[in-house]
Amino acid sequence: MFKNTLGNTIIAFSFRIIGTIISIVYLAVLTRYLGLENFGYYSGALAYIYIFSFLADLGLYNLMIREISHSAADENKISSNIFTLRLVALFISLSIGATIIWLTDFNIIMKVAVVISSFHFLFLGAAQPLIGIFQKHLRIIWYSGSEVFSRALQLGLLFLVIYLKGGILGAISILSIGGLVAFIIMLIGLRNLVKIRLRFDFSYWKWVLRETWPMAAIVIFASIYFKIDEVMLSFLKTPTDVGIYGAGYKIVQSLVFFPAMFVGFLMPKLSFYSDKDLDKFKFIFQYGFKILILMATPIAIGLYFRADDIMALIAGKEFLISGQVLQILSLAIFMIFLGQLFAQSAIALGKQKQLALIYFSGMVFNVIANLILIPYFSYIGASVTTFVTESIIVVLTILYLINIINIKTDFKELRYIALSSIALILFLYFTSFNLAVTIGISIIIYIGILWLTGELKKIKLNI
Repeated sequence: MFKNTLGNTIIAFSFRIIGTIISIVYLAVLTRYLGLENFGYYSGALAYIYIFSFLADLGLYNLMIREISHSAADENKISSNIFTLRLVALFISLSIGATIIWLTDFNIIMKVAVVISSFHFLFLGAAQPLIGIFQKHLRIIWYSGSEVFSRALQLGLLFLVIYLKGGILGAISILSIGGLVAFIIMLIGLRNLVKIRLRFDFSYWKWVLRETWPMAAIVIFASIYFKIDEVMLSFLKTPTDVGIYGAGYKIVQSLVFFPAMFVGFLMPKLSFYSDKDLDKFKFIFQYGFKILILMATPIAIGLYFRADDIMALIAGKEFLISGQVLQILSLAIFMIFLGQLFAQSAIALGKQKQLALIYFSGMVFNVIANLILIPYFSYIGASVTTFVTESIIVVLTILYLINIINIKTDFKELRYIALSSIALILFLYFTSFNLAVTIGISIIIYIGILWLTGELKKIKLNI
């Protein structure tokens, strides 16, 4: 099971679900311990240094997978050079970010939190290109296991921090320790696959940078608009505002993995048929569109109607006001899910440069809109900006796909999903059961209608 694609897929999905559950429990404990203001410092520090970590992304993960997959590839040379390049880029970028924060008017807690959290992103970023090696050799259990173990370790250490009254700096330090442990586990797993060492082949580095710059631009632009709202809230408003926004935002952020994983499974087929059979490409696209709508609809509806209950359960009653943020961001779920498919479809067609321009436009709009709305509407303005930005990127990308390959979606295929969604909306609007009962009945209603209409039977597990 561990040596085939299906087995590795099952492992990755299973471990990720476990990791997500641990992360939600971690968030529940953390928010109750730190409270709104300190959680604001925590979220603001992570959001700030996160941007600098992704300035060093350089698209190396995708290039690593492509290059080591060639039959005659020198895997040791490729892996070592890309790992070293990523490490150098991270060190430079994170150092710049940690230095700049000391030139601002933030208090000492925020500044030290940024410095400590930079080590977390150093270990996380250094490990990211190495995931491609595990994927090639079908040993994803090492990466998945390291992620779950590190999150479980962080949760355990959080209770220790609470007991020792370590405060926000103790909580931030936990992330760096977890990142280091996960990185070490991955290096141990690589021992029998490749020999990783520091290599400074500058001619190879130049070639790498020429190859990766369009993907690097996409990642950088996406990362900036994905996190700049929390950073701007930190500058323009209080830590409490950041905490209110950050708590609701982390709920949505925890869901992003699932569409990314699903589209990742489709990506090889999209890439294969992009220049061989456009009709087949469009068929796979339509399939992905339908599944993503099927997944996103109940999540978005549930978050919208029960946002307050969800925030009270996960983060505590002090964060009840974050339900307003979660309710607005629930509308962005559709855009986030579909955006994964549209972006990867454009990449499969070799349109990275055009996609980078779309993401750049979204980033510019996001920054300008946040500058206008945050001073007046605080976390509500940031939430609305996030939703509109995601919508703009999705609309521009699908319009571009329509223009270049006349791609279309058959909305008749969605009629039973729409029927199930309407029934779910009516149930949630007219009832007020407790959250556990509501979730159970909602699943029965949504899945039940899809089953009775025969829609579930049409969904193929393999395409």
